[in-house]
Amino acid sequence: MINAIIVDDEACTRESLKQFLPWDEMGVDKVETAKNGLAALEIARRLKPDILLTDVRMPKMDGLALAAEIRRLYPDCKIIFLSGYADKEYLKMAIELHATSYIEKPINLEEIKRTLAKAVTEYRDDAAKKADLRYAMQVMEETAPLLRQEITLELIRESADIPALTRKYAAFYPFAPSGSYFCAYARMNWNSDLNRHDRDSRKRTLLQLLFELPVSASSDCLAGFDVDDHLTLIIYDSQAPAAAFAEERLQLLLARLVAHSGNDYEVTLGAGRPVRQLSQIPPSYAEAVQASTGGFYLGTNRIITAGSIAGCRYDMDPSSCIAFRHNLNADHQAAAEQIVIGLTDEIRLSMDDDLPKIRHLFRQLLNIISEVAEDRGLVSPQLDGALRNSRDAAQEAPTLAELSRLVLQRIETLFGTLGTFDSVSRKISGTIRFIKENYSDPELTTQKIAAHSNFSHTYLCALFKKHTGKTLNEYITEVRMERAKELLKDSDLKLYEIASSIGYPGANYFSTLFKKHTGCSPTTFMKKYYL
Repeated sequence: MINAIIVDDEACTRESLKQFLPWDEMGVDKVETAKNGLAALEIARRLKPDILLTDVRMPKMDGLALAAEIRRLYPDCKIIFLSGYADKEYLKMAIELHATSYIEKPINLEEIKRTLAKAVTEYRDDAAKKADLRYAMQVMEETAPLLRQEITLELIRESADIPALTRKYAAFYPFAPSGSYFCAYARMNWNSDLNRHDRDSRKRTLLQLLFELPVSASSDCLAGFDVDDHLTLIIYDSQAPAAAFAEERLQLLLARLVAHSGNDYEVTLGAGRPVRQLSQIPPSYAEAVQASTGGFYLGTNRIITAGSIAGCRYDMDPSSCIAFRHNLNADHQAAAEQIVIGLTDEIRLSMDDDLPKIRHLFRQLLNIISEVAEDRGLVSPQLDGALRNSRDAAQEAPTLAELSRLVLQRIETLFGTLGTFDSVSRKISGTIRFIKENYSDPELTTQKIAAHSNFSHTYLCALFKKHTGKTLNEYITEVRMERAKELLKDSDLKLYEIASSIGYPGANYFSTLFKKHTGCSPTTFMKKYYL
């Protein structure tokens, strides 16, 4: 909508202009009139004019004073002066006020129509340009955090070409020739319940937060998430000495990250040493990543600086796993728990920074618990679900203490399940153990298993099916086929050797059963998965 005000102390002039000019055709939606500058100013505050058509000489407030005030209040307003005096001073002031035109009286309606049409066109063009500029600025604001992320991830590369990067991004980021830089690495332990869409949304929010909230007047912070969803920060300060500003900035950044975490993540902030040149950022970044692993041992939501912890390689004694399995099978719960506690203490003392290896060690313990539960025939939805969830959680556990707690909880669940087993369940468990210990016996039959279990053949077959959902023969075949898959990894073994080792009389019979069980022959299986 375009609004206009006509200002003239002659009523005939202003009313004629309002009545006889085709305002609608020119695209002007609302027109009001005033007899002097003061009256026009009152209308302007309500109407917010886009076009002002005003006489110059008027009582109380002349047109030049009015135009100056309108220009201050509404800078985009198009101003057209009307005057019966060709005064150079008036013309000069009109130019200074960026008037669209200066029309001399007596008024020529065609000239005014042309001038007004020009003013409307200029107003619309200016409005369109401003809208485009606002949109461009909005896009820049929305994409700026992602662009700064791109710059961040480029700068931390060891092979980064700094001169090329500064030229490439000069229009978007003013790389300072001097000052202090240091890297921080926010190791993000995301809540496993957070789906990918919500996690990406939280990442965008954090990048925007770090973009909008500079660390200080003399500082800046570049930030970007890597492929593992951890956050890299490059902090710059133009004034503070390198050693002086690092700790203060780290505390501020950690406080911001923690304050916006909700229940979505925990964070450990590792910090590299301050450096003076952009080319020294990659080593500072490497130190920050290394330091951030310390949160696995010391706990999350804290700052760990480069060189503050010293780790060493940890290798678990294989006998620990053997002893752990033995104690689980022997119903020695306290002894099994003590092995876990002892391993945890040893690993904590080592502070080995190879976290995937440490997680793998604890997954081994969880796998042993699962195997023991299966060997003992512990068929329990609660136990199965707990063990499965624990293996997944072990991959995401933020600290060593959490990993240890997971294993101890599963030991508790295992023995809790054992405690609820009745005599029949224990008999089924014993039957399963007997099959796993004797599957290589070619004379293993359901009658032999029943005799060992002290049940009649018919009763045991029905009972086993009820508890496991499988017949005895199906289970024997399943155990043998799983063992066959393991043996097929050894390409030196002949098929008849594998068949013999799992209780089958010949290669042909074994191959027929294997294909029926897996959908492919042993040779095809070996080529598909192991070669």
